[in-house]
Amino acid sequence: MFRVKSFFRIGRTYASWSWPARLTAIGCILVALYAGIGFLLLPPLIKPRLVKALADRTGRHVELGKLHINPFALSTTLQMFEMQERDGNRFIGFDELYVNFQVSSLFRRTYTFAQLHLSAPYVCVKVQKDKTVNFHDLLADNEEKKHRTTRIHGSTSGPTAYRRSRTNCL
Repeated sequence: MFRVKSFFRIGRTYASWSWPARLTAIGCILVALYAGIGFLLLPPLIKPRLVKALADRTGRHVELGKLHINPFALSTTLQMFEMQERDGNRFIGFDELYVNFQVSSLFRRTYTFAQLHLSAPYVCVKVQKDKTVNFHDLLADNEEKKHRTTRIHGSTSGPTAYRRSRTNCL
């Protein structure tokens, strides 16, 4: 009589498992690690670094309530964000910012978003006594960058092209 071996066989030891069973087990472990890192490990690592980087870059107090990351949807949710003026008053903030990256962002090397959602934004713009706005100090660094020129596509023997930086990103 002809006896057929099981295609998906799991024995007592890993060595006795069939190759589809091994691939399935390895795949499940990799997906569980990806989920654990994305859902559990990354938010507590990124949140303090994000708050510190924004505070250092702007020179203002920054608070962030919660940071959620969904590695399967490639989405991030920031909740209860607030940046204060230098005198302690509220400058900008929002209740929730949801950013959903498209998977094509990974292949095109550009940031493309499937969805952006901002709820309850708050911005306080004041004209001060010296006729400047309350966020003028945030633009000071960018004004210096505008006046710098960068050399692009230049060689020592041929013509040199220069480009002024006009990007104002915070």
